[in-house]
Amino acid sequence: MAIVVIDIETENTGYDIKEDNKKIISVQFYDGIKEEFYYEASSTNNLEIAKARIKTLLDNDIQFAGYNIIYFDLPLITKFLGIEIPLSRVIDISEMKSIIFLKNQLNKKGVSLEEACNNFGIKCEHKKLLEPIINKIKQLPEVIDMANVGGLRLANKNGWSIDFSRRYALNKISGGMAILESYKEFVNNNGSPDSIFYRYAIGDVVTEYELYQKLKNN
Repeated sequence: MAIVVIDIETENTGYDIKEDNKKIISVQFYDGIKEEFYYEASSTNNLEIAKARIKTLLDNDIQFAGYNIIYFDLPLITKFLGIEIPLSRVIDISEMKSIIFLKNQLNKKGVSLEEACNNFGIKCEHKKLLEPIINKIKQLPEVIDMANVGGLRLANKNGWSIDFSRRYALNKISGGMAILESYKEFVNNNGSPDSIFYRYAIGDVVTEYELYQKLKNN
């Protein structure tokens, strides 16, 4: 069965990577040959077209793959696009045998896409594109205040240390704001493939595809 990697970007400027999502802003596909990019503000490749594309792929017995897709992408695709991709048609790369072994080696509950790619020799340079924007946002007093409040809530909820919780919240908030800032720049430049947002978002599906290809026979 043919494989297509699917990934989404969302508007989320909070500290909860799942609960604070306001909407999907883009959907990306990659099958090893063709990049497909759909985004909310587009007049030609918008999210309704992305939804139709998912339905077409389902009708054609395509298998969907993604990293952490079961926990993150699928529920949000159902919530915001109103379409359900059955688990029987999904490969979650983060649950493949080699990634589980890596988690056990590192004694971690989860391994990021970047960590997995670095471990298995897959280029993941696109993740660095947002770093200058993130570092700038982290310095903003209002963002630090948001992270302090969110960090306290996380510490109380999860039993984490205050310092760890504040750092976690600051990373999530500033990362989400950086994605949104780069998305707005991307839209203002008429969806340019040279933009940071496009290269960041497409980078995810390309590296996920390459990681899957490397691990599928292990």
